[in-house]
Amino acid sequence: MRNLSRITGEYSPVSVLGGVTALLAISYVALIATVMSYAALQVEFAQSVRTDESAVAALESTYLAQVASITTTDYQTLGYHKPLAEYFVPGTKETALNTHYSCERYFDRVSGSFWSRLSLAHY
Repeated sequence: MRNLSRITGEYSPVSVLGGVTALLAISYVALIATVMSYAALQVEFAQSVRTDESAVAALESTYLAQVASITTTDYQTLGYHKPLAEYFVPGTKETALNTHYSCERYFDRVSGSFWSRLSLAHY
């Protein structure tokens, strides 16, 4: 018994086990609080994702409505005509492909002026 008292000091095994039990109970409560806060953050994040998804859906529907109105526009009724001429101008070779610029001229009946559209085409 004397050897056991040297190892454990002046504490009895019951008080040591009681202290260990109290330490484990405090750790358990701390871990439960951590898990609960993690769950609350996860629910909050899921709600923010749903809010962001609805905002993106609203913006997407606005964009699609605008694209639909653009694609259904009849430009000939607005006074635009097919291009009078189409020019291909060789550009600088920035890649292995040839680069050509296409210039289309349109005549606007309303303003009585020409306007051009310059597009880049890769061949």
